[in-house]
Amino acid sequence: MSHSMTAFVAKRPALIALAQGMGGAPFYRLKHAEFFVLPVSDDVFDRVVEIKGPGNLVAVEFWGLTNNLAQLACAASAHGLIAYIETDYFGGMGTQGTAVWKDEVLLQEPATARKGAINLALRAIGLGADFGLDEFDTLGLGDVRHMSDFEAMTPQP
Repeated sequence: MSHSMTAFVAKRPALIALAQGMGGAPFYRLKHAEFFVLPVSDDVFDRVVEIKGPGNLVAVEFWGLTNNLAQLACAASAHGLIAYIETDYFGGMGTQGTAVWKDEVLLQEPATARKGAINLALRAIGLGADFGLDEFDTLGLGDVRHMSDFEAMTPQP
């Protein structure tokens, strides 16, 4: 089974600021009452390129986080903690990438790992795991395996 996505996770005020910086990008509530997900779809990525230019990847290990996306997240973190997450798995093999910003400062450097990195980033922004679940599944990310899964959802107002 595969899992492939790039997204930002935060509470509403920070995601509203980030979405505005990305030209009105949509964001979604999954299973958690307080935390929302802003997927960096191809359309959103292209909008950011139109606004800020192409940018460069923050590290070779990342396939979705550019310096321009990182700058937008950093600025929006004035409104609350923000985590960047990316997954690229197929058949149980792959990587996770994360970064976290707080108060316009990079709190957790961009890093990749085979597993566990996303749970650490979600904990860093204050998302605790529900009983019997990890942070990833508490948020509902296990139900969203691909970027196209967001197309059937209704964005938050």
